[in-house]
Amino acid sequence: MPSDTLPRVPPLAPAQPRLPRLGAVAREQLRAAGLALRPELIGLALLLLGFGVLQLLSALAPEPPLSGPGVHARMENSGLNFSPGSAGLGVWLAFLTPVFLWRNEGPTRRDYFWSLPVEQSRHALLRLGAGWAWQMAVIVALLLFGLALAVLTDGELGVMTRGVSSMGTSGHPPSAVYRSLSVPVLSWQWVTPFTAATIAYLIGSVAALASDYPLRWLLGGTIALVLLHTVLETVSPLDVEGPFDLVWAGRFGLRAAMNGERWVWERLAGSGWSLERTIAQPDVSLWLPAMLLWLGAGAAAAYLAAGYRPGTLGRLRRWGWEKRAG
Repeated sequence: MPSDTLPRVPPLAPAQPRLPRLGAVAREQLRAAGLALRPELIGLALLLLGFGVLQLLSALAPEPPLSGPGVHARMENSGLNFSPGSAGLGVWLAFLTPVFLWRNEGPTRRDYFWSLPVEQSRHALLRLGAGWAWQMAVIVALLLFGLALAVLTDGELGVMTRGVSSMGTSGHPPSAVYRSLSVPVLSWQWVTPFTAATIAYLIGSVAALASDYPLRWLLGGTIALVLLHTVLETVSPLDVEGPFDLVWAGRFGLRAAMNGERWVWERLAGSGWSLERTIAQPDVSLWLPAMLLWLGAGAAAAYLAAGYRPGTLGRLRRWGWEKRAG
């Protein structure tokens, strides 16, 4: 058969690289986040181990005999109670977890993202989610650690001590007044360690994703806010809400979003004694809207920071100038 009568075969298109599935990328990011956080996780485990040994030794130590007038034969329970506060350390560490997660990988040092088969912002969000999963695992571990200590030291389960910011007494109030600060934990309060740690993690993530020096922004912003609050309290004679009140102590402040406690003043009195104090009162109607507001704002800010690239603001300014010039 002549060669000019052979059927012509179209050239084959170049083979497209097979992209990894989202689940495989997420699992790899979870493993990578664990490796990045391993020194801090080991340090936290050693810290908890030392604290636990000290608490057990203190609980097992023999109590000195008590005698004398007015001394009760039975001492009050000195064991550690199990409450949402058992995970308080993990909540505050959540501010720094993103700093450790993105160590030496600021926005100007993440050029290797372009060589990966996943879009840059999606890659950052997956790593952000992996770090959050490890943070939630830390909260669970701290709660289990607190439960174990409460059982071993003969503490009370589901009982928390209400915070006191000020107290004034006259006479000799009975011990029952002070024991009234120990109250049962409300059901919604068991959720607060997880939501508070998530809010703190999102705040730290915005700084870690958008800046090469996140620790400076976190510490510097906190110090500046406290200094501004101090100056305004000194200068202003009126009780006006300042930036510190709006961000931290206000109706939708960070404190309300984290623990849902409002500070109330109360006065107690009896025969020959009186007591005035300001104590923390849990309030779900205070916690829920503040928590949702901070979670939404933090998630939106983290999403925008995940897509941030150095020079983005400069490009936006140039685009605005060109639009006005046109």
